[in-house]
Amino acid sequence: MKTILITGADGFIAKHFVRKYQHEYKITSIAFREDPELESMETTVRYIDLSQDLDYSFLPQKIDAIIHMAQSDHYRFFPDRAIDMFNVNIKSTIQLLDYARQASARAFVYSSSGSVYNYGDAAFREDEKFSSQSSLGFYPKTKLCAEILSNAYQEFMNIFMLRFFFVYGQNQKKDMLFPRLVQSVQDRKPIILDGDEGFLCNPIHVEDVVKFVEKSLHLIDSNTINIGGKHEYSLKSICDIIGSITKKDVIYEQRKNFLPMHLVGNTEKMLKILGQPEISLEDGIQTIV
Repeated sequence: MKTILITGADGFIAKHFVRKYQHEYKITSIAFREDPELESMETTVRYIDLSQDLDYSFLPQKIDAIIHMAQSDHYRFFPDRAIDMFNVNIKSTIQLLDYARQASARAFVYSSSGSVYNYGDAAFREDEKFSSQSSLGFYPKTKLCAEILSNAYQEFMNIFMLRFFFVYGQNQKKDMLFPRLVQSVQDRKPIILDGDEGFLCNPIHVEDVVKFVEKSLHLIDSNTINIGGKHEYSLKSICDIIGSITKKDVIYEQRKNFLPMHLVGNTEKMLKILGQPEISLEDGIQTIV
């Protein structure tokens, strides 16, 4: 049985991964907060603050793969929590890569973000040349820095950069996009649209995400892969689906003079290498409602 270390195990995607694959791998979970649900699963839990120096003595001496899902909870608070973002998103990544090298890991999966591309009218490809890094916010810059530094370790192990686009699903934090949209529609609060339809995105359900994370462990060569849905949706079309499921009339307010900021990932590589997402947006939203 392969051994895996996964960080951020008390978080959204990582906990779904542990829940799904706890019997297929020997998993050591790094979490920040005490989590009774996590402790009830078939995993060894280590409570570690990744904003501090990492003590390798708390970790297995040998490991097959590391899935680094942890990120700073304070990603919205720049510059007040910039140090925490740097420590968790960049410093801990380098420490985990160093540990992975010493523990003879063969694969390192890094949870990156589609936000490293900024915004644009066309779907972003993995080989995109970053021409507008100066306009990126601090959080996506930390993710991009971690990607660049991680790639230096490709001579020691396979490095997989998974750039996630609008992951959603059950048990997601209430302040994230999809739970906020569902709550707003249910409470009949206005949905603000820039332009006629609002921004475009290609969301993907968390169950499909963890399936692709697991498949990435079996890839032969290092790679960077966008992880998103097959289809593009406008903000309005998403809310129309929520309204249909909840049987609520959606209230919209349009800002005609504002240009929508689209963020869509090209998923051709994902579809070719990792497969097809299985959960439709309608079924996925139903899991939240």
